[in-house]
Amino acid sequence: MEKAWLHHEIGRCHLELGSYKVAEDFGQKSFEYSEKISDDVWKLNATILIAQSQAKIGDEENLTKAIENFDKAYEMTEKQNDSKAMKAVKKVQDECKEKLKKLQIGLNESKNDEKNEVIEKKDEKEENKQEDKVDDKNDKDVNDENAQQEDKSDENEIQQNKNTPRVAEKKEGLGKNQEKGDSTNRSKNSSSSKDSSKNETILYKVEIRTANDLSSGTDAQVFMDMYGENGELVDIELKDPINDEKLFERDTLNKFELNLKSIGKIKKLAFITSGTGTVASWKLNSVKLYDNENLYFFTVNRWIDTKTEIEPDNEPVSRSELSEFTVTVVTSNKLGAGTDSNVFINIFGEKGETGKLALFKRDGGGKLFEKGCTDVFTLESKNIGVVKKINLSHDGQGIGAGWHVEKVEVASNGVTKKFPIDRWLDEDEADGKTEIDLEPDVKPN
Repeated sequence: MEKAWLHHEIGRCHLELGSYKVAEDFGQKSFEYSEKISDDVWKLNATILIAQSQAKIGDEENLTKAIENFDKAYEMTEKQNDSKAMKAVKKVQDECKEKLKKLQIGLNESKNDEKNEVIEKKDEKEENKQEDKVDDKNDKDVNDENAQQEDKSDENEIQQNKNTPRVAEKKEGLGKNQEKGDSTNRSKNSSSSKDSSKNETILYKVEIRTANDLSSGTDAQVFMDMYGENGELVDIELKDPINDEKLFERDTLNKFELNLKSIGKIKKLAFITSGTGTVASWKLNSVKLYDNENLYFFTVNRWIDTKTEIEPDNEPVSRSELSEFTVTVVTSNKLGAGTDSNVFINIFGEKGETGKLALFKRDGGGKLFEKGCTDVFTLESKNIGVVKKINLSHDGQGIGAGWHVEKVEVASNGVTKKFPIDRWLDEDEADGKTEIDLEPDVKPN
């Protein structure tokens, strides 16, 4: 069993690092060792790892294989009478099927576009041939006519030269007119520069979180539009992040700095991808945007297949009023206590609330909310004064969504508040809640 476990864990590491083919290979080895010892639990774990790796590779062939392997995993969960795992596997398999469907539609459209392009080029070529024939005939007719006129003109000039003296011509222009044209162009450029100087340029900081769902990442180009009270900025390509994270990979935070015209208070954003690449679809989880004065939060959690507009969650937070919160979450050390779901916290204080904040990236990185682990997050939001209570929740996404939490601590303005929990947040456990309100030092029922 040790070899089955070891190869599975190594495979999981490669999956998290983005080495999907290597992860698949370790999953296969884990499955082989599991078969040798007839361990059904580790056969299930290995099969799911293989399917996840294939789904993450994301092309048509591997998505098809992933669906087949998720089907095998579902049959295993049925035999083990594990209703919770059955539900989770079915959900991920459906996501795979939807992803494959979108990919096949995209491939068919691409093939049709190529076919139409070939037909258009052929028609254009034929049309050009016909136009060339007509042009050749017209050129011949014009040349014949010009030749006749030149003959007559030569005869008249000879006759005129006999009767009048030759006068030198004063040629005007090509150089003079060209100089005038240059001057006009310079004037236009100067005017354009003058106009642009009236537009204040500021630094926008944008933080974009790709979702943690299966195949959420994309290798397509991503474009953003910004709409403000004083105008709009469109077709901004997001391509040069200032941090070292891979661009728009699953569960990745990309940070961008953009020097752009100020458009005042931000009203909404819009995102769209180029629709090209091996994995063209993209699931956007959330966006944080800073301008000179404010911080805006956008919770999205949607697939970006067409142009998608999003509005801020709440009124923007003034950057001068920002406060830092350190949130410590301890997952219980019980069997199955960890979760793959997206987790959120809303902190309430004497001056208001932060609004729902996502706990996406813990300090130091690594996988979140594992059994027996402690995760620490540093968050920014408005200063709400002394913390009075919190709301903790998750979205039920991913395999093994149920979560058993031991406790949460929130530190702000030099004061730490402790919230004991010691309970499940799980649709299939206890009261079925995935969200709970908590007060300091009061253990919930």
